[in-house]
Amino acid sequence: MDATFREALLTAPDEGFSLWATGDRASPECEQLVAIAESLPLPTLVAAHAALASAASAAEPVWRELGAAGVTVGAFLGVTSSLMASSDADVAATAAAIYLAGARCAGAVPFGVLNPMAAFELSKAVRTEAFTRLRGAEAAPPAKSAGRKRAKPAANEDCDSDEEGGFGGSARAETRALVARELVLLLEQVPLRAHSEVLAQLVAALVGAAVSSAHGGRRAARAGKACGGHFEALSLCLRPEHGEPGATAPLVMRSLLPHLSLSPSGGSGSAAAGKEAIAAQAACVDFVVSAAAAAAPAEGSPAD
Repeated sequence: MDATFREALLTAPDEGFSLWATGDRASPECEQLVAIAESLPLPTLVAAHAALASAASAAEPVWRELGAAGVTVGAFLGVTSSLMASSDADVAATAAAIYLAGARCAGAVPFGVLNPMAAFELSKAVRTEAFTRLRGAEAAPPAKSAGRKRAKPAANEDCDSDEEGGFGGSARAETRALVARELVLLLEQVPLRAHSEVLAQLVAALVGAAVSSAHGGRRAARAGKACGGHFEALSLCLRPEHGEPGATAPLVMRSLLPHLSLSPSGGSGSAAAGKEAIAAQAACVDFVVSAAAAAAPAEGSPAD
Protein backbone atom coordinates (compact mmCIF):
# COMPACT_ATOMS: atom_id res chain seq x y z
CA MET A 1 0.00 0.00 0.00
CA ASP A 2 1.28 3.48 -0.87
CA ALA A 3 2.48 5.13 2.36
CA THR A 4 0.71 8.45 1.74
CA PHE A 5 -2.58 6.76 0.96
CA ARG A 6 -2.22 4.53 4.03
CA GLU A 7 -1.71 7.58 6.24
CA ALA A 8 -4.82 9.15 4.75
CA LEU A 9 -6.82 6.04 5.63
CA LEU A 10 -5.51 6.11 9.19
CA THR A 11 -6.80 9.67 9.65
CA ALA A 12 -10.23 9.02 8.09
CA PRO A 13 -13.24 8.65 10.43
CA ASP A 14 -14.54 5.10 10.56
CA GLU A 15 -18.17 6.26 10.75
CA GLY A 16 -17.79 8.66 7.81
CA PHE A 17 -18.79 6.13 5.16
CA SER A 18 -22.11 5.22 6.78
CA LEU A 19 -23.01 8.91 6.93
CA TRP A 20 -21.82 9.41 3.35
CA ALA A 21 -23.95 6.51 2.14
CA THR A 22 -27.07 7.90 3.81
CA GLY A 23 -26.53 11.29 2.18
CA ASP A 24 -25.51 13.25 5.27
CA ARG A 25 -22.71 15.04 3.41
CA ALA A 26 -22.84 18.09 5.68
CA SER A 27 -21.73 16.11 8.73
CA PRO A 28 -18.27 16.84 10.16
CA GLU A 29 -17.21 13.28 9.32
CA CYS A 30 -18.16 13.64 5.65
CA GLU A 31 -16.51 17.04 5.45
CA GLN A 32 -13.38 15.40 6.83
CA LEU A 33 -13.59 12.74 4.11
CA VAL A 34 -13.82 15.44 1.44
CA ALA A 35 -10.84 17.27 2.91
CA ILE A 36 -8.79 14.06 2.92
CA ALA A 37 -9.79 13.32 -0.68
CA GLU A 38 -8.85 16.82 -1.82
CA SER A 39 -5.45 16.49 -0.16
CA LEU A 40 -4.50 13.43 -2.21
CA PRO A 41 -2.88 14.30 -5.56
CA LEU A 42 -3.49 12.13 -8.58
CA PRO A 43 0.05 10.60 -8.58
CA THR A 44 -0.61 9.32 -5.05
CA LEU A 45 -3.84 7.71 -6.21
CA VAL A 46 -2.11 6.12 -9.20
CA ALA A 47 0.55 4.72 -6.86
CA ALA A 48 -2.10 3.42 -4.45
CA HIS A 49 -3.87 1.61 -7.26
CA ALA A 50 -0.63 0.11 -8.55
CA ALA A 51 0.22 -1.17 -5.08
CA LEU A 52 -3.18 -2.75 -4.54
CA ALA A 53 -3.25 -4.27 -8.02
CA SER A 54 0.18 -5.79 -7.42
CA ALA A 55 -0.90 -7.12 -4.04
CA ALA A 56 -4.02 -8.65 -5.59
CA SER A 57 -1.92 -10.41 -8.22
CA ALA A 58 0.46 -11.76 -5.57
CA ALA A 59 -2.35 -12.77 -3.20
CA GLU A 60 -0.73 -10.75 -0.42
CA PRO A 61 -2.75 -10.47 2.83
CA VAL A 62 -3.26 -6.73 2.39
CA TRP A 63 -6.42 -6.37 4.45
CA ARG A 64 -5.06 -8.36 7.37
CA GLU A 65 -2.00 -6.12 7.41
CA LEU A 66 -4.00 -2.91 7.04
CA GLY A 67 -6.42 -3.99 9.74
CA ALA A 68 -3.52 -4.75 12.09
CA ALA A 69 -2.14 -1.27 11.36
CA GLY A 70 -5.44 0.34 12.41
CA VAL A 71 -7.10 0.91 9.03
CA THR A 72 -10.85 0.22 9.13
CA VAL A 73 -13.09 -0.79 6.26
CA GLY A 74 -15.18 2.32 6.93
CA ALA A 75 -12.14 4.51 6.39
CA PHE A 76 -11.27 2.81 3.08
CA LEU A 77 -14.84 2.94 1.78
CA GLY A 78 -15.31 6.52 2.94
CA VAL A 79 -12.13 7.85 1.35
CA THR A 80 -12.65 6.00 -1.94
CA SER A 81 -16.33 7.05 -2.10
CA SER A 82 -15.37 10.68 -1.56
CA LEU A 83 -12.74 10.40 -4.27
CA MET A 84 -15.17 8.73 -6.68
CA ALA A 85 -17.51 11.70 -6.22
CA SER A 86 -14.82 14.10 -7.45
CA SER A 87 -15.66 16.37 -10.38
CA ASP A 88 -12.21 15.55 -11.78
CA ALA A 89 -12.77 12.58 -14.10
CA ASP A 90 -9.21 11.30 -13.66
CA VAL A 91 -9.52 11.32 -9.86
CA ALA A 92 -12.95 9.66 -9.91
CA ALA A 93 -11.85 6.95 -12.35
CA THR A 94 -8.60 6.23 -10.50
CA ALA A 95 -10.51 6.01 -7.22
CA ALA A 96 -12.88 3.51 -8.83
CA ALA A 97 -9.85 1.48 -9.91
CA ILE A 98 -8.49 1.64 -6.34
CA TYR A 99 -11.75 0.31 -4.93
CA LEU A 100 -11.92 -2.50 -7.48
CA ALA A 101 -8.29 -3.51 -6.96
CA GLY A 102 -8.88 -3.49 -3.20
CA ALA A 103 -11.92 -5.71 -3.67
CA ARG A 104 -9.71 -8.23 -5.48
CA CYS A 105 -7.14 -8.42 -2.69
CA ALA A 106 -6.97 -11.40 -0.35
CA GLY A 107 -9.23 -10.95 2.66
CA ALA A 108 -11.41 -8.27 1.05
CA VAL A 109 -14.67 -10.19 1.56
CA PRO A 110 -14.33 -10.84 5.31
CA PHE A 111 -12.96 -7.32 5.78
CA GLY A 112 -16.19 -5.94 4.29
CA VAL A 113 -14.93 -4.28 1.11
CA LEU A 114 -17.76 -5.76 -1.01
CA ASN A 115 -20.32 -3.38 0.46
CA PRO A 116 -23.54 -2.73 -1.54
CA MET A 117 -23.46 1.00 -0.78
CA ALA A 118 -19.82 1.21 -1.87
CA ALA A 119 -20.79 -0.59 -5.07
CA PHE A 120 -23.55 2.00 -5.53
CA GLU A 121 -20.99 4.80 -5.23
CA LEU A 122 -18.82 2.96 -7.77
CA SER A 123 -21.77 2.59 -10.12
CA LYS A 124 -22.55 6.31 -9.87
CA ALA A 125 -18.91 7.21 -10.53
CA VAL A 126 -18.64 5.00 -13.61
CA ARG A 127 -21.95 6.13 -15.08
CA THR A 128 -21.49 9.81 -14.23
CA GLU A 129 -18.00 9.93 -15.73
CA ALA A 130 -19.19 8.13 -18.85
CA PHE A 131 -22.38 10.10 -19.40
CA THR A 132 -20.72 13.44 -18.61
CA ARG A 133 -18.41 12.79 -21.54
CA LEU A 134 -21.40 11.86 -23.70
CA ARG A 135 -23.53 14.87 -22.79
CA GLY A 136 -20.58 17.18 -23.19
CA ALA A 137 -19.83 15.79 -26.65
CA GLU A 138 -23.45 16.36 -27.73
CA ALA A 139 -23.81 19.83 -26.22
CA ALA A 140 -20.36 21.35 -26.71
CA PRO A 141 -20.25 24.00 -29.47
CA PRO A 142 -17.43 23.79 -32.02
CA ALA A 143 -16.00 27.12 -30.93
CA LYS A 144 -14.12 27.55 -27.68
CA SER A 145 -16.70 28.21 -25.00
CA ALA A 146 -16.52 30.36 -21.92
CA GLY A 147 -16.23 28.83 -18.50
CA ARG A 148 -13.60 27.24 -16.36
CA LYS A 149 -10.34 27.04 -18.22
CA ARG A 150 -8.75 23.70 -18.73
CA ALA A 151 -5.51 23.26 -16.85
CA LYS A 152 -2.45 23.43 -19.08
CA PRO A 153 -1.19 19.88 -19.57
CA ALA A 154 2.18 18.93 -18.22
CA ALA A 155 5.01 18.54 -20.69
CA ASN A 156 4.83 14.75 -20.46
CA GLU A 157 1.02 14.52 -20.60
CA ASP A 158 -0.33 12.87 -23.73
CA CYS A 159 -3.20 15.13 -24.69
CA ASP A 160 -5.21 15.58 -27.91
CA SER A 161 -6.33 18.90 -29.32
CA ASP A 162 -9.98 17.86 -29.49
CA GLU A 163 -12.07 17.40 -26.38
CA GLU A 164 -15.04 15.25 -25.58
CA GLY A 165 -17.22 16.47 -22.75
CA GLY A 166 -14.30 18.41 -21.28
CA PHE A 167 -12.14 15.30 -20.85
CA GLY A 168 -9.42 14.94 -23.47
CA GLY A 169 -6.23 13.07 -24.09
CA SER A 170 -5.17 9.49 -24.45
CA ALA A 171 -3.99 9.48 -20.82
CA ARG A 172 -7.59 9.95 -19.72
CA ALA A 173 -8.79 7.35 -22.22
CA GLU A 174 -6.30 4.96 -20.63
CA THR A 175 -7.66 5.80 -17.18
CA ARG A 176 -11.15 4.84 -18.32
CA ALA A 177 -9.79 1.65 -19.89
CA LEU A 178 -8.10 0.91 -16.56
CA VAL A 179 -11.47 0.88 -14.79
CA ALA A 180 -12.88 -1.48 -17.44
CA ARG A 181 -9.91 -3.82 -16.95
CA GLU A 182 -10.36 -3.76 -13.18
CA LEU A 183 -14.03 -4.63 -13.57
CA VAL A 184 -13.10 -7.58 -15.77
CA LEU A 185 -10.50 -8.78 -13.27
CA LEU A 186 -12.91 -8.48 -10.34
CA LEU A 187 -15.54 -10.54 -12.14
CA GLU A 188 -12.95 -13.12 -13.17
CA GLN A 189 -11.44 -13.50 -9.71
CA VAL A 190 -14.10 -12.79 -7.08
CA PRO A 191 -17.34 -14.86 -6.95
CA LEU A 192 -20.33 -12.60 -6.30
CA ARG A 193 -23.01 -15.27 -5.82
CA ALA A 194 -23.37 -14.20 -2.18
CA HIS A 195 -23.29 -10.50 -3.11
CA SER A 196 -26.29 -10.06 -5.41
CA GLU A 197 -26.74 -6.37 -4.56
CA VAL A 198 -23.13 -5.67 -5.49
CA LEU A 199 -23.60 -7.55 -8.77
CA ALA A 200 -26.74 -5.55 -9.58
CA GLN A 201 -24.83 -2.28 -9.13
CA LEU A 202 -22.02 -3.54 -11.34
CA VAL A 203 -24.47 -4.49 -14.09
CA ALA A 204 -26.05 -1.03 -14.00
CA ALA A 205 -22.64 0.63 -14.14
CA LEU A 206 -21.39 -1.57 -16.98
CA VAL A 207 -24.44 -1.06 -19.17
CA GLY A 208 -24.36 2.70 -18.69
CA ALA A 209 -20.63 2.95 -19.38
CA ALA A 210 -20.71 0.57 -22.35
CA VAL A 211 -23.61 2.37 -24.04
CA SER A 212 -21.97 5.74 -23.45
CA SER A 213 -18.71 4.54 -24.96
CA ALA A 214 -20.56 3.01 -27.91
CA HIS A 215 -21.75 6.47 -28.96
CA GLY A 216 -18.14 7.07 -29.95
CA GLY A 217 -18.11 10.68 -31.06
CA ARG A 218 -14.78 12.03 -32.23
CA ARG A 219 -12.86 9.37 -30.41
CA ALA A 220 -14.60 6.32 -31.87
CA ALA A 221 -11.55 4.09 -31.73
CA ARG A 222 -10.83 4.83 -28.08
CA ALA A 223 -14.51 4.67 -27.20
CA GLY A 224 -14.72 1.29 -28.90
CA LYS A 225 -11.86 0.02 -26.77
CA ALA A 226 -13.58 1.07 -23.56
CA CYS A 227 -16.96 -0.17 -24.83
CA GLY A 228 -15.49 -3.59 -25.58
CA GLY A 229 -14.02 -3.79 -22.09
CA HIS A 230 -17.34 -2.91 -20.47
CA PHE A 231 -19.26 -5.45 -22.54
CA GLU A 232 -16.61 -8.07 -21.77
CA ALA A 233 -17.12 -7.43 -18.07
CA LEU A 234 -20.89 -7.51 -18.54
CA SER A 235 -20.66 -10.95 -20.13
CA LEU A 236 -18.72 -12.15 -17.08
CA CYS A 237 -21.66 -11.19 -14.87
CA LEU A 238 -23.51 -14.14 -16.43
CA ARG A 239 -21.03 -16.69 -15.07
CA PRO A 240 -22.53 -19.19 -12.61
CA GLU A 241 -20.11 -18.18 -9.85
CA HIS A 242 -21.97 -14.86 -9.71
CA GLY A 243 -25.41 -16.43 -9.39
CA GLU A 244 -27.85 -18.55 -11.34
CA PRO A 245 -27.67 -17.43 -15.00
CA GLY A 246 -31.46 -17.74 -15.18
CA ALA A 247 -31.69 -14.97 -12.58
CA THR A 248 -28.75 -12.86 -13.76
CA ALA A 249 -29.68 -12.80 -17.46
CA PRO A 250 -33.02 -10.99 -16.88
CA LEU A 251 -31.18 -8.43 -14.72
CA VAL A 252 -28.77 -7.72 -17.58
CA MET A 253 -31.55 -7.64 -20.18
CA ARG A 254 -33.65 -5.19 -18.15
CA SER A 255 -30.69 -2.82 -18.06
CA LEU A 256 -30.12 -3.19 -21.81
CA LEU A 257 -33.76 -2.99 -22.89
CA PRO A 258 -34.10 0.84 -23.15
CA HIS A 259 -31.05 0.92 -25.44
CA LEU A 260 -32.20 -2.04 -27.52
CA SER A 261 -35.58 -0.42 -28.13
CA LEU A 262 -34.27 3.15 -28.53
CA SER A 263 -36.90 4.23 -26.01
CA PRO A 264 -36.74 7.81 -24.63
CA SER A 265 -35.23 6.53 -21.41
CA GLY A 266 -32.42 4.87 -23.33
CA GLY A 267 -30.97 7.86 -25.10
CA SER A 268 -31.26 11.44 -26.28
CA GLY A 269 -34.35 12.42 -28.22
CA SER A 270 -32.52 14.96 -30.40
CA ALA A 271 -32.08 14.29 -34.10
CA ALA A 272 -28.36 14.97 -33.81
CA ALA A 273 -27.99 12.05 -31.43
CA GLY A 274 -29.91 9.65 -33.69
CA LYS A 275 -26.89 8.03 -35.31
CA GLU A 276 -25.13 7.72 -31.97
CA ALA A 277 -28.19 6.11 -30.38
CA ILE A 278 -28.34 3.63 -33.26
CA ALA A 279 -24.65 2.85 -32.78
CA ALA A 280 -25.31 2.18 -29.11
CA GLN A 281 -28.26 -0.02 -30.04
CA ALA A 282 -26.08 -2.00 -32.45
CA ALA A 283 -23.47 -2.54 -29.75
CA CYS A 284 -26.14 -3.82 -27.35
CA VAL A 285 -27.54 -6.15 -30.03
CA ASP A 286 -24.07 -7.52 -30.72
CA PHE A 287 -23.63 -8.20 -27.03
CA VAL A 288 -26.99 -10.01 -26.75
CA VAL A 289 -26.24 -12.12 -29.83
CA SER A 290 -22.78 -13.09 -28.60
CA ALA A 291 -24.10 -13.86 -25.10
CA ALA A 292 -26.84 -16.04 -26.58
CA ALA A 293 -24.32 -17.86 -28.76
CA ALA A 294 -22.09 -18.50 -25.75
CA ALA A 295 -25.01 -19.89 -23.78
CA ALA A 296 -26.20 -22.18 -26.60
CA PRO A 297 -25.15 -25.86 -26.45
CA ALA A 298 -22.25 -26.78 -28.70
CA GLU A 299 -23.09 -28.39 -32.04
CA GLY A 300 -23.41 -32.13 -31.66
CA SER A 301 -24.01 -31.98 -27.91
CA PRO A 302 -27.13 -33.72 -26.59
CA ALA A 303 -30.16 -31.49 -26.33
CA ASP A 304 -31.77 -30.87 -22.98
